Amino acid sequence: MSIIKQHDNEIFILDTKNTKKLFCFSLEGNLKWEFGSIGKGPLEYNRPTDFVINKAKDAIHILDNSGYKIITVDLKTGIALNEFNLNCYALEMVLTDTGDFLVNTSNLFDNKHLNYKLLCIDSSQAVISKNLRIPKNQEKKQYQTSRSLAKFGNNIFFTETLNDTIYRIKADTLTRAYYIDFKKIKYPEKLIIKYSYQKTKKLQKKGLLY
Repeated sequence: MSIIKQHDNEIFILDTKNTKKLFCFSLEGNLKWEFGSIGKGPLEYNRPTDFVINKAKDAIHILDNSGYKIITVDLKTGIALNEFNLNCYALEMVLTDTGDFLVNTSNLFDNKHLNYKLLCIDSSQAVISKNLRIPKNQEKKQYQTSRSLAKFGNNIFFTETLNDTIYRIKADTLTRAYYIDFKKIKYPEKLIIKYSYQKTKKLQKKGLLY
């Protein structure tokens, strides 16, 4: 069990590790539907890592970070409707107020023009904004241990493990919302890089990163 969200009278659970399925339950705990089309073909995923509920379209978008795509299923039935090619690596995502996808690349990229921590992608699959360029010493090094990207009301917040800054995205503007000064007990940068390198290698060995 990895991600749990409630919408109206339904609870949605995405199991990213064991069954790799998205489940829909009633508040009484009765299973209403499940989606788990695993594979590399159309409307199939290999490694689901996140999902968002699109209230305006009565749909759920499931992120497949292995297939670089998003699969949309019907909110009421769980039937797959379509898929959306991201053309970039993404570990997490949120739906913006304008209906675009803001994704967290987790410092991983294949295209040198997309080496940013946050990318915003519109319905035509175009990258419409790039935010927080990945420093050279963090490129392709993942050290995330908990959720980094979340939406509350009209605000989207982003932070990273071992980082001292929490960013806010609102109305197409990214700002520093909070800064934590750890002073003398700040985690040394060289240890952060060492830790992220070791974590990335471990994930690659498990086949969770390419």
